[in-house]
Amino acid sequence: MKSYKPTGKFFTDVQFLVKHFGIQTHPSLRESNYKPKGNGILEDKDVAVLNFYKYRLDCNTLKVFSLTINAQSLIQTLK
Repeated sequence: MKSYKPTGKFFTDVQFLVKHFGIQTHPSLRESNYKPKGNGILEDKDVAVLNFYKYRLDCNTLKVFSLTINAQSLIQTLK
């Protein structure tokens, strides 16, 4: 994994690793398309909670998750 350098942005790192391994993005690791009402600008949000409820995890998802979680200091809760 010499080509992987964590950027510190969770979803950017996940997308890089998904393309690198040639797998599909797990539903629990997809970025939300939620846009707040008002100004309509979607800012880069820091991830504090990841929810794996109702999803089974495969070994590839766990590998991507373990590589990206090491560079994240803001994730506090796994559900």
